[in-house]
Amino acid sequence: MKSIVLLTIALTSIFGSCTNSTSDKIREFIPGMYVRQLHDEFTNGADTLVISEQDLSGGVYFIDNMTGYQQQLDGKVFPPEHKVEKRTGVYDRRTHQLIIQNTGDILTFLPRQNKLLQGRTEYNKVKDK
Repeated sequence: MKSIVLLTIALTSIFGSCTNSTSDKIREFIPGMYVRQLHDEFTNGADTLVISEQDLSGGVYFIDNMTGYQQQLDGKVFPPEHKVEKRTGVYDRRTHQLIIQNTGDILTFLPRQNKLLQGRTEYNKVKDK
């Protein structure tokens, strides 16, 4: 009986440390700059997310979303448009995702692919912070 209890404790600590190491790798990957190109027949531009860690212990991150684009319709090119949104996200240690506070949007990080997903939208990481 003692050996079963000890084995259970050992396995729990091993699997618990695996979960923490995954979480740490994702948290280490998060800060940086992510870009999504906007190109279609009417629009050219880029959507950029700059994510910085605000509070390490609480898992709070600042997210600056900067969008710049230029539209074209019937041969007419319109002036460039720029928009900046400042958001705050909290890291969910259970799901390893950032939850954006005001919108409830979820950011999922794929370190092996050097990507961030916001729903089905993909951003490529271009710079570490």
